[in-house]
Amino acid sequence: MSCDACRIYHYKCDDELPTNSHADSQPFPKFQVWLGLPHRVDFVDETPALEDEYAGPGSKPQRQSSRLLSPPGTKVESAVPKESTAEGIPPTPLAPALKESPGPITTAQDALLIRHFVDKVSHYFDFCDPKRQFALVVPQRARNNSTLACAILAVSARHLSRTEAFDPLVADLHYHRCCKQLIPALADSAAVTDDCLLAATVILRFLEELDVPITGDDLRYHLHGTQAIVRAQEQQFRQEWRPSGLREAGHWAAYRQDIYMALSCHRPMQLSRMHVEVPISDTDEGSWANLAVLLCGDVLQFAYGKLPNKNDAYSMLWHRNEDWRNEKPESFEPFYSEYSEDGTLPKIKFFADWHVMGHMYNYLAHLLLVAHDPNLPRMGPNYRQAESGAFVNARNTVLVMAGIARSNPSTPAAMLVASMAIAMFGDLFDDFMEQKELFSVLEDTELVYGWPTDTAQQRLEESWHRVMRPGST
Repeated sequence: MSCDACRIYHYKCDDELPTNSHADSQPFPKFQVWLGLPHRVDFVDETPALEDEYAGPGSKPQRQSSRLLSPPGTKVESAVPKESTAEGIPPTPLAPALKESPGPITTAQDALLIRHFVDKVSHYFDFCDPKRQFALVVPQRARNNSTLACAILAVSARHLSRTEAFDPLVADLHYHRCCKQLIPALADSAAVTDDCLLAATVILRFLEELDVPITGDDLRYHLHGTQAIVRAQEQQFRQEWRPSGLREAGHWAAYRQDIYMALSCHRPMQLSRMHVEVPISDTDEGSWANLAVLLCGDVLQFAYGKLPNKNDAYSMLWHRNEDWRNEKPESFEPFYSEYSEDGTLPKIKFFADWHVMGHMYNYLAHLLLVAHDPNLPRMGPNYRQAESGAFVNARNTVLVMAGIARSNPSTPAAMLVASMAIAMFGDLFDDFMEQKELFSVLEDTELVYGWPTDTAQQRLEESWHRVMRPGST
């Protein structure tokens, strides 16, 4: 019969008197709660290795079980454990084994970078695409495409290094690996029609943009590569009745990158004009957003290209841009807006990325039309009045764009477009509160979203004759 100490601490008593060997060893609390067993317990060997061990050589494996009885009426919470975290325990039917995915994504760091691409970076490509091809399709393609995987890893690492404490050399490593595979592929006439190659080049072009200030010099290496692939695919793209979603998304991404460069370099568009079927159904919100992008490209072509009759072209573009604002679906209207007169930015909130960016490209086109109006008098008594009206129009538009970008932080591309507008028209502002608000957009675009705006900040400080940053000169 067990002594009291062994009975309390659930030891097998050795009946040594006056004290047994467990008297000084008490690993369990005195009032430890112990669960009983059900009336019958089955232990089942689930794994083939254990079944073979029981069955012996040459025998057909059979499941072995033991049945233990516990006193009737014993109460237990569960006969089967809900979860096991011990290493070395084979998976049970409650925790099925997952097949390890072969491919170029092999480390925990790779997984972190892929996840960052999906959660953060893909928004810069998918903001006009409700199907989110770059967030949902591109990472899946990267499982079996090393070039695309390296491009994703490189751009994610670069974005992380610009927004968090992440080693920038990781981006360089993946970038060079990607280029080593990409450059030979670009020389292959068959390979350039591959959707994954287009996606990889568009992604690397985005990485290039991250490394160049908004108003800085850009070597545009991967922009040329992207344009070469797009041109090679153009004929095939037009012949396809319904091109793949990824190919179409890649072409639109390349077209928007061309808009960015046309704005930065004050040059005409280089890529052929994209196409949007009109009329557009109200439910096809992606096409409505793309139409705003397309109109912005047309305005850039007007502003920096050579057209025979600029007055007629201007009038047509002005009305088309206004038509977009008047005819867009009701879903594109903000669900909340608030304006103030104290110099702070308006609050204008939308439901979806494509609602935000449709407005941003429409307003950007409007700004360019205001700045390149051929009907403005260049001299004479009406010059000052016309110029003043244009400046007021431009300032109000920039403030609205900055307010939209601030009000919709889940659409980071809006901050980039707003920063471009501020860099182009910020010198028109002389109110300190407005200057402060606009300057903070530039600062956060770099600090929070990783896009370099330092050069634009310096130029505005010079234009405003103000020091907006502590320590700057």
